[in-house]
Amino acid sequence: TFSIPEYGTTNIHYSLLPKRQGRNAMERAIMEGDETLGATVFLMTRRVDAGPIVNQMSYENPGDKSQGRLYNEHLEEYVDLTVRSVDKLAFAIDARKKADGKKPALPVTPQIPSEMEYQEPLTEDDLFVDFAQMPAKTARNYMNAGGPGATTVIDGERYKISKPSIIDDEAGVNDGITVKAADGKVLHIGKVEKIV
Repeated sequence: TFSIPEYGTTNIHYSLLPKRQGRNAMERAIMEGDETLGATVFLMTRRVDAGPIVNQMSYENPGDKSQGRLYNEHLEEYVDLTVRSVDKLAFAIDARKKADGKKPALPVTPQIPSEMEYQEPLTEDDLFVDFAQMPAKTARNYMNAGGPGATTVIDGERYKISKPSIIDDEAGVNDGITVKAADGKVLHIGKVEKIV
């Protein structure tokens, strides 16, 4: 159905294509500690997230915010990016039609195949947090990634864990749990849910 419109169909993807094609792109970028996050509006093709780029926007990953929080904080920018992208295409189509009535070459940038990076959707196993093996920042990134949600094992039981912060002192912590990571730093985990 995306090929029915004469000039194609746009989509927004929450990564800076051609990197991180596929589902859970933003979640994986947070999990892996990318310093820059962003979104791309592109024209859809048969290959997932591989169509020519119309427009992009980027912002700094602060490292201490969840995927959901970052998405909500930048929602207006995503909407603005989409509107600007559609306007860009519409202006080009209208200008060309007025000039000679021919189908225009659209103002898009093809993705370079050698730079394309497709990634499979995240699973719970991908987001398993092993505090004995992970430094605090890595564990925090896993919990902030969202997607299927980070899990860990505590006293032989599996738990979903979220709302992390790296703290200097356990004094005054009265909710959630605290855990020491492999680098000796302490994490406060604000939300802990047993998986039954």
